[in-house]
Amino acid sequence: MIENLAKIIVRSPGVLLLPAALVLLAIIGYIDYVTGYFARVSGLYLIPVFLMGVVGKKQGLLMAITATLVGGMSDALDKPRNITDLIFLWNIFMNFFVYTLFVMILSLFKSEFSQQTNQARRDQLTGLYNLTAFYELAASQLQKSSRLTQPLSVIYLDCDNFKNVNDTAGHAVGDILLQSIAQTMLTLLRRTDLVFRWGGDEFIAVLPDTGPNGAQKAAEKLQPALMAAMQANHWPVTFSIGVAVFLQLPTDLDDMLRKADGAMYQVKRSGKNSIRYELFAVSPEAPFPGEESQT
Repeated sequence: MIENLAKIIVRSPGVLLLPAALVLLAIIGYIDYVTGYFARVSGLYLIPVFLMGVVGKKQGLLMAITATLVGGMSDALDKPRNITDLIFLWNIFMNFFVYTLFVMILSLFKSEFSQQTNQARRDQLTGLYNLTAFYELAASQLQKSSRLTQPLSVIYLDCDNFKNVNDTAGHAVGDILLQSIAQTMLTLLRRTDLVFRWGGDEFIAVLPDTGPNGAQKAAEKLQPALMAAMQANHWPVTFSIGVAVFLQLPTDLDDMLRKADGAMYQVKRSGKNSIRYELFAVSPEAPFPGEESQT
């Protein structure tokens, strides 16, 4: 339950929460007025403050000020004569203090939860998105591409002879090699592309709104850069790359992976160290700029 609440806190859209917060604030202000000065309902104002605090700290603080003013107006309309102005102002100040403190604590909670969520999505060695993130982010991108009827491309990359590096130079060197691959992919691919370490020496890049030309340019820019990094460090590693271009989007993530993985394994079986392209379109005769590229 707590985990689900945390997800709502981080992801809730402000467009929906703002009207809800304002309506609640008006209702609570009315209740505060009709119940009288001594029937305290100031705790209820925390509800709209919470809703806007979900949107952001600034919005939460603005709602804290607004809630304080609404509550103060309700109290002012029914303030008993024996309550001095000093006590009245003190009560208003304390309400504002509590609301503001609540917003600050909520903001810290959101920040901490976001950091933990981000760390859980990342591969600890390379800093790329991990397997857990793939099934969340790639699924979201697949849905978006389907909704916008945009093409989607997937690059599936496998390191040839990586085990030999681990066996001869040690796992520490192997780790540096994998970090070099990750950094190269992040540098050359677009910020909108999603790059994942699939496991071991396999990497996946999901390229939104990318058709045959864009996918080919990305792959043929990526492989020589990766080879240059390997040669600069005298690492005897090459790359088998499968590129699946979806003009007709896959039915699900497993279908998408199977097709990209199949293209990569075609490279493995035909001698490694090359790029193979597979185009998936409504029309099987749809053109593709290149079938296979050998380096």
